Amino acid sequence: MRSHADGHLFTSGEPPSGPVDESGLVRLLLKDDGTIQVVAGAGYAAPPLGSTEPIRVLHAGWLLDFVDHLVHLVSYLSDTHLAYTGPWLLGLRIDRMAGVRAAEATKPPFLNLDPYVSNEYLVTTTASYDELRDQPQQVVERLASRLLRGLGIAGRHLPYRPMY
Repeated sequence: MRSHADGHLFTSGEPPSGPVDESGLVRLLLKDDGTIQVVAGAGYAAPPLGSTEPIRVLHAGWLLDFVDHLVHLVSYLSDTHLAYTGPWLLGLRIDRMAGVRAAEATKPPFLNLDPYVSNEYLVTTTASYDELRDQPQQVVERLASRLLRGLGIAGRHLPYRPMY
């Protein structure tokens, strides 16, 4: 945990002194106003054979499970530390999405999937404390379903069932 002007900051590893390897980056800020902000980097695949350029991909299973864990975290903090059981506004924003492919397009059986067309994915949803606690999968689906549809893989990952 580190000091932060807006609250308490938790990060994975030490602060970078040079270029950041986004694949291992997780930054969670618990703000004084009860807001929880999370930044995470991931999604680059190894270069295909004969190429030195990595293909930018989205690993849907990783994303869904990550969002699911955050929904559980919000529920837990709401109940145990914030003493707030009202509605929450949750959002998912992913930038630099133009040209990103689903990971399923880069490994056998090499599905013929189009890349994502927009540069940014942004969606918000409201969820009650009870829904966060009792039906987190529905919240995860509301946050990620349009993204998965845009990548052509919604039918492979929805309805969402946690991997754990």
